Amino acid sequence: MSSNTSASHRSASEKAKVKHPSPESSVEGDDQDYRPNPFLYFPGATFEIHSHIAPHPFGDPYYNLTRDPIPDEELENGDGPRHKLRVVIANPPAELPPDVRAKIHSTHDHKSLTIVGPIGDKTGGARLVRCYLGSDKSHHYVAKIYDAMGYPLSKLDADDFLMDCMWAADMDYTRESWAYEHIPQDLQGSLVPSYSGSWTMFVETGLPEPEPARRPVRMILLELIEGDSMRAITNRAIRQAEKEKRPSHHRFLPPEPERLDHMFRIVEAEMTLYWHAHIEHNDIHPRNIIITNNPARPIVIIDFNMATVHPPDSEDFKKHPLLPMSPLAFLQPATMFGAGSYFENWTPESWMDTNEDRKKNRREASRWAFRCWAGSSRYEPLTEFFLHQMKLIHPEEWEDCVAQIKRREKERQ
Repeated sequence: MSSNTSASHRSASEKAKVKHPSPESSVEGDDQDYRPNPFLYFPGATFEIHSHIAPHPFGDPYYNLTRDPIPDEELENGDGPRHKLRVVIANPPAELPPDVRAKIHSTHDHKSLTIVGPIGDKTGGARLVRCYLGSDKSHHYVAKIYDAMGYPLSKLDADDFLMDCMWAADMDYTRESWAYEHIPQDLQGSLVPSYSGSWTMFVETGLPEPEPARRPVRMILLELIEGDSMRAITNRAIRQAEKEKRPSHHRFLPPEPERLDHMFRIVEAEMTLYWHAHIEHNDIHPRNIIITNNPARPIVIIDFNMATVHPPDSEDFKKHPLLPMSPLAFLQPATMFGAGSYFENWTPESWMDTNEDRKKNRREASRWAFRCWAGSSRYEPLTEFFLHQMKLIHPEEWEDCVAQIKRREKERQ
């Protein structure tokens, strides 16, 4: 295996460092399906954490092999949570190659982390907890923990690749750590949470001697954002409308002007991340948009475990050296927020369309997008080819777009 981190063995000093029971041994029976154990990361649990430099990310479109898959025979040679735990211990998280690690001059840091409570009710994949460091209980962070025990032992991905739990956990960790390491400081604490580094925490295995007493688990520390995800707010509004037997959920959402402002900011944030930081989020979804009560920072983008960091000399940046492409061409906001999109329930009620072709919805979404970006001097002008294609496919939208461009040009004269 390409991973070189080894789990340490039991000693009296180690027992004193991790202040919680042996949680993983509390799941009885090897024939039970594993579920993330609520006793593992419980409020008050304290862990020793050490600073860590993540290896290169992998998974599409990163084609380097940071780690090898666990052989099928090892995955299939048993079942239940204890088998899974032994697989995880035998295949620890990936590390930088020794020759690369030797060239990096970094200050090793270690701290104690105490969990305050869980965040959200997610039952698979990376786990989010609220926590504090050392004895400073006044400053809380979010710890995102990539514990392979919270991932399926193995599953087929979208390309029919059999992905084991360590592969999945390391892929999420390396991609997200890599993304935050490359997000400029001026965007942290504004468009995205502030990042406080990548870490390794040490978790008790609960296994008898001579098995390892602890195992390493990767995590990152982030700013705690006070607010709700757009998905949570929308779902609450829909449930309330159903409870009161209302025909529409929109009255239970924030006011329409606020929602349109949020939509505008989402597009601008995605453009800034790509063209300024060279980071493609790849998962802009209502669950990954936090709506805050801070008027200076009404939305925050989270969850970069699917993100791609592009080299500064990538083709897009070479082709557009002075100004970014227009969002109308690059992201196509009318499709992003139109009928059938993830954000459809956040859009204005007046956009709603009961006809099967949803033509009204698309037209309204397009008009809104043109008002925001057609003719904007902050982006490259739309190409003749783009406008020609629009004229062929959506002639009414083309008329709206050209009219908005002319209005902007007239305003600038």
